[in-house]
This record gives sequence, C-alpha cells and structure tokens, in this order.
Amino acid sequence: AVAAEHMPQAVQATLSSLDQGLDHLSPALAVQVRQLFDVLGQPLTRGPLTGIWGDWSQASDDQLRTFLLRWQNSSLALLRQGHASLLQMILMAWYACPASWAHCVYPGPPAI
Repeated sequence: AVAAEHMPQAVQATLSSLDQGLDHLSPALAVQVRQLFDVLGQPLTRGPLTGIWGDWSQASDDQLRTFLLRWQNSSLALLRQGHASLLQMILMAWYACPASWAHCVYPGPPAI
C-alpha cells in the first residue's frame, strides 16, 4: 500500500519498471504482448472487448475495474489469459520497485 501523496511517484516508478521489463522480453513473448496492446489500443477492438469505447486516459476507475473483472471472469479463455498477462506484468513491475519492498517486509536483494 502506498500513501496517497506518494502515489504519482509509485505509478511512475512502476511504469518505468514495466518499460524496462518489456525491453527484455524474448522476441516470441514480445510479439504476444504487442498483440495484446494492439487489441487494447485500437478503438475497433477495444470497445467491444473491454467496454471502454473512448481513450484509456478518459476511462474512470469504475470502467477500468469493470473491464478487468470482465476479462478475469470471461467465458473466453483468451480474455482470461489477457487479464492474467496484464496482472502478471504489473505485479512484476511493481515488486521490482524498491518502494514496494517495505510493504512485503523484503529487505532488498543481498549486496554482492
């Protein structure tokens, strides 16, 4: 849990960590992630599959929660896999950030 006043920095650190992680994907996995982001980025597919018909930047927290729950509980395995992939990428990015370590009582990697 991050205090509200530290949330912008935590979000930025997580996004930077995500970018770094995506830069180090295998070529095959990078293709799959790019396809997922293409589906989410194009209005023609984003609207029907996510329920978010406008820009992501204009989506409310409730719309985002509804989208994620919709994919998590979908009868389509591909959407459930998409949800799991998004969740895994974000969790890995967050827990790679030192700001997350205190929350889970992790002292950090050992000094070498």
